[in-house]
Amino acid sequence: MRHRRLVAGAAILIVSGTGLSLCWPVLSARLARFIETRLAEETGRPWRIGAIGFDFTPALVLRDVVSDDTVRIDLRVATVSGPLSLLAGGTGSVRVAGEGLAMTVPLGSRAPAGSAVPSDRAGAPRIGATRVVLKNVGWAMPDDGRTVSISASAADATFEPGADGRGGPLAITLGIADHDVLVEIDTIASQGAKPFRVAVDPASHSGSGRTVRLDGMLHRDGPAYRIEGLGGTLDGTRLSGSGRLTLQGRPKLDADLRVEELVIAAASGSTAGSSRGRRGAGLTVSVPDDILPTPAWFAHMDLQARLAVSRLSLGSARLDGVAVNATARQGVFDATMNAASVYDGSLKLRYALAPTTAGSQHRLMASLSGNRILPLLGDLIEARGIDGRVTGHFDIQATGSREADLARAAMGTADFSVIDGRFDGPALAQWVAGTAGRTENNAGNWESGTTRFTLLGGSFAIAQGRAVTNDLQLKSPLIQATGTGSVDLSGRSLDLTFQPSVVPQGGRRASPSVRLSVPVRVVGPWENPSVTADMAGLLRDPAGAVEAIQDLGTGLMGPDGGGLSGLLDGIFPKSRPPSLNRR
Repeated sequence: MRHRRLVAGAAILIVSGTGLSLCWPVLSARLARFIETRLAEETGRPWRIGAIGFDFTPALVLRDVVSDDTVRIDLRVATVSGPLSLLAGGTGSVRVAGEGLAMTVPLGSRAPAGSAVPSDRAGAPRIGATRVVLKNVGWAMPDDGRTVSISASAADATFEPGADGRGGPLAITLGIADHDVLVEIDTIASQGAKPFRVAVDPASHSGSGRTVRLDGMLHRDGPAYRIEGLGGTLDGTRLSGSGRLTLQGRPKLDADLRVEELVIAAASGSTAGSSRGRRGAGLTVSVPDDILPTPAWFAHMDLQARLAVSRLSLGSARLDGVAVNATARQGVFDATMNAASVYDGSLKLRYALAPTTAGSQHRLMASLSGNRILPLLGDLIEARGIDGRVTGHFDIQATGSREADLARAAMGTADFSVIDGRFDGPALAQWVAGTAGRTENNAGNWESGTTRFTLLGGSFAIAQGRAVTNDLQLKSPLIQATGTGSVDLSGRSLDLTFQPSVVPQGGRRASPSVRLSVPVRVVGPWENPSVTADMAGLLRDPAGAVEAIQDLGTGLMGPDGGGLSGLLDGIFPKSRPPSLNRR
């Protein structure tokens, strides 16, 4: 009897299982359609489920879930757990654990691929507080620039029921590279204005990274999203501003930001400026050494941006009161920068970028006014040999896709003047006086000194990467010089020839400056050029050279014999008269 009951029970199970397996495709399809409808009612979006199953949690296992509205959502697997009463239209907390999440966001006008199923429930959608955690988030933009693809290896979301159809706060945590990003939006707030908060912290496994705290008000104006009252800190630096992103038609971003202190440094940290930069003193942005903007950066979105920086550090160079205005339309980028205080002067820059059939066309214009050149060059390139106040302008443009190509193709103009300055190092006066007893082989081994001048300036015509000048001039109480030559921008070398003359001193006849036929040539790499003198010119006019050197000596010592009185003794020892070394 007992065995018959066991056999009968087994038979019933077999028959039930067989019947269920035969009926499951139909049942699962109906259940999938029912869940799709419930999701549409709760979210206001159309949904499609490829397959459905159960696990022992108990939970529903949904596969190949798709919501193709304006923003497309694809989820490979979603495990949904919650009260079973949800299937009958009840309410309760729902948790969804997903794998293989992908989202496609259009960046222009696009008609929705589907239409949401209208809800017959008052106040729907009824989802309240929502918490979402996405891991290993990445994004990409196709070449056409019409969409942005966002992916996540795993997603964990919890949905609480809403009250009176008002929705609830939304909190999204994103695991991006070595940072955790938390975005919170209060969707219950007043119509059209939603408070939000953004917090960025280094991920626990990274140990270091950026820290961001921002808050503001989010508005939605049809296809546009607007942020007002943005404020907070980036790496401890105060930031404020506003912005507007329009997604209808061609996407457009309009932003207005203010930052207390910004540091731009080379990513490699290999340059002089970056190695001594003010890292940690403000928001630091690392820029790769070989970065070169291209029109493709701005081909898919229009931009209008304004940035005000109280203190800007470019490597070790310091600029105060900086205002940047940038626009981008159809791949054409134009930016201006005005700095109110740059080493006791001002600076204006303009950079323009445009696509051409031959590559990217770059144009850079700059104006310097009254800047102290010693600290400026010292902080930029650690050059310490010249001081004074510089005024200059340059306008250079080139077409190419690599930095080396741009240097070879550069064309434009440049001019500069330095007033009330000085040279520290081998004194220019010694360039003249020292030729009396030195040859080309030892002309560079001059003693250090200081040459003061009233004017140093000239202009350059730039073509095919070479800057040519014929009007360089140096004026000082002791020496005047004119110069010609060229600078190779691609090879980073120069070849300049100066013709010095000595200004009469000590009440001598009021005649034009005595001209020495001793050209001084500066040639070689511009970081460390060699300086040599043409001795042939001196030998052609030794009497004029001696008279000029006497004038030079009078000027060096001054009317009372003080100051630099020992300099000539070092050049021409008193134990013997000046002599000429013939070659």
